[in-house]
Amino acid sequence: MPTIDTATLRDWQRRYRNVALVDTLPAAAFAKGHLPGAINIVSDDILDEAPRRLPDKQATIVVYCASEDC
Repeated sequence: MPTIDTATLRDWQRRYRNVALVDTLPAAAFAKGHLPGAINIVSDDILDEAPRRLPDKQATIVVYCASEDC
């Protein structure tokens, strides 16, 4: 999976309207703070939840968390 930096993410958000942000931290951490427009899908649930919560198959999906081990 490629890694991008914040400048690239901002550029994608400006150029493409179809960027979905997914924060994979636990719900409590997500509630404390997350990127604007992000949705929360906990890492352990991503395979089950992503198809339902991210139905647009054409969207560019950016997944992030606070750890490199996500």
